[in-house]
Amino acid sequence: MDRHPLPPGPPPRPPLDGHGVGEIVVCVVALIVVAVAVYLIARIVEGRTPFGRRFATPSDPVELLRVRYARGEIGREEYLAAWLDLTSANPAPPVSPPSSD
Repeated sequence: MDRHPLPPGPPPRPPLDGHGVGEIVVCVVALIVVAVAVYLIARIVEGRTPFGRRFATPSDPVELLRVRYARGEIGREEYLAAWLDLTSANPAPPVSPPSSD
């Protein structure tokens, strides 16, 4: 008599007999999805876009003004007027505003 008799029913399948491969593929795809999600969240938390560029979020109002001028969101006259408003302690305009290259 066997020491460990098999339970009644069909015999157990050997591991990875063709049915378990799909389960492995699903697990690998799930791990890849989780890894990509963690990577994207980490990039956003550190202040970068997923493709490496930094988000432009300057806290200095003059720097924000320079960024808006460089992007072409405001013209030269608006830039100079806003710069004078922000730097009222020193009313002289900057020697040359940032170029819009």
